[in-house]
Amino acid sequence: NYRLGIYYLKTMNFDKSINYLSKSYNASKDVTAQRKKESLYLLGILNIQTKKFSEAISFWTLFMKEYPESDESTARYYRGLSNFFLGNKKEAKEDFLKSKELSKDNDLIEKIDGLLGQIEA
Repeated sequence: NYRLGIYYLKTMNFDKSINYLSKSYNASKDVTAQRKKESLYLLGILNIQTKKFSEAISFWTLFMKEYPESDESTARYYRGLSNFFLGNKKEAKEDFLKSKELSKDNDLIEKIDGLLGQIEA
């Protein structure tokens, strides 16, 4: 399932990729912990890509809950982006500010500053 999800991601068939990565994430056996984590991460990305922002928020929230040791800055950025596109300015701003605080990536910080400017405009 994971390999098929990646295959369909590479061929830009996002709906099929979401389907297979969901199966990979929800599998109770034959899936490594790393692949489950990667599946969940990619599900968050793909739901933004397909403009399913509410679903993306759920995936990013779950990702941060299940993998608190992971890159919280990136997860908060993507959850903030999903909230931004839904018009949830308060939630987006909170995630963007936390992401900026945690990030060491100047490109990401620059993107966040641009989005914060749009929220506050």
